[in-house]
Amino acid sequence: ALVGGGVWISRETLFEAAVGCAYETDHGTNGFTNGVIAHKLTRREKEIIGLICIGATNKEIADKLYISPNTVKTHVYKIYKKIDAPNRMQAALWGAQNL
Repeated sequence: ALVGGGVWISRETLFEAAVGCAYETDHGTNGFTNGVIAHKLTRREKEIIGLICIGATNKEIADKLYISPNTVKTHVYKIYKKIDAPNRMQAALWGAQNL
C-alpha cells in the first residue's frame, strides 16, 4: 500500500483505535445515541468486534486474546444479537461506525 502511495495502518493500531473509541457516543439518524448499544457490549465483546473490524478470523482472535475458538464463536454470536447484525460483514460495518 505504501509503495503505491496508499496509507498503511497496522492491525494493532486499528484495534487500539476501535477499542479506545468504544466508550464514545455518536448521535445517529434515528435520534438515539449509537453509543447506547456499544455500551451494552461487554469489554470482551468490544475487543472482539474491534478485531473483527480489522479483518481478524476467529482463530486469530482466539490466539490474540488467549481464549478458545469456541469462546470466540459464542462472543460473536452474542454480538450479532446485541447489534442486530446478520453476518460478520454487517458487524464490522456497525463496529466501524459505532466504536
